[in-house]
Amino acid sequence: MALDQARWNASAGVRCEFLLVNPPSPQSPAQGRDFAVVDPKSGNVAGQVAALAQLLKLNGPRGTTPMTQRLRELRQRLLREVSDGRRIMLSIVTDGLPTSPASGNCTLRDKQDFVEELRAFASTFNVFIVIRLATDDDETVDYYNKIDEEVELPLDILDDLQGEAKEVYDSQNGWFAYTPMIHRIREGGTMEKLFDLLDERPFTTVEISAFLELLLRGPDDAPFPRTPKQLLEVVELAAARAPRVYDGRSGEMVPPVNIKVLKKALGRTAYGRAKALPGHMLRTVRKVFTTR
Repeated sequence: MALDQARWNASAGVRCEFLLVNPPSPQSPAQGRDFAVVDPKSGNVAGQVAALAQLLKLNGPRGTTPMTQRLRELRQRLLREVSDGRRIMLSIVTDGLPTSPASGNCTLRDKQDFVEELRAFASTFNVFIVIRLATDDDETVDYYNKIDEEVELPLDILDDLQGEAKEVYDSQNGWFAYTPMIHRIREGGTMEKLFDLLDERPFTTVEISAFLELLLRGPDDAPFPRTPKQLLEVVELAAARAPRVYDGRSGEMVPPVNIKVLKKALGRTAYGRAKALPGHMLRTVRKVFTTR
């Protein structure tokens, strides 16, 4: 994940940093030992990415999880360096609950301190925060999900590719293939709100159209229609021309859009069209369906 983000940011001309939660020398951090920077303006991007790869190779998961301290240090440094309101994408990758630097046991105080530091970070900068969970531990997953549900923050909690693909499908947005590229976009943070809503609720017709544009619209194509019938006609043609993609939920190469599921989402099935009828007519249709 980190190497993908480094390469993609470099291609887009965006500077990015990678900070270890447990660096070898937290009191005197040095580039290449405790953190890595990939800055396209500095040249030799391949060498910078290689240095990041070496840093990660030498520093596997270990020790405590002092994320609150690392966040506080980062916030204090950025206060000195960032004064123009630029957008910051902060991705936190963790397999555990927050702890103090001295203890591997997470206390209630540790949990509260982490949330307070997240609040301080969000109120200080123009930031979007992603917490990418690298664990299936129920207590850990529940803690971070509750932060997302209960605390008003510009925040998204992400599982791995397969887990997120299932959540998106269960949220009734299973009309497209949840690919590794979509997952990487969400892991790195994006200003497009639709990516944040994918696993929260079914999309409206207008949102479906806007997201399908991101997946299928070519540079010379007209904007996609915002009405179900016309949108479906355009998407059927565009999807037929598109190559197959890897779907995180099924683990198979599939078309980028499932037209059958899309019809249901747009209300273009027989029952879906019936639901759009006035109430007295809908009752009649339901009676006919029941009789049959």
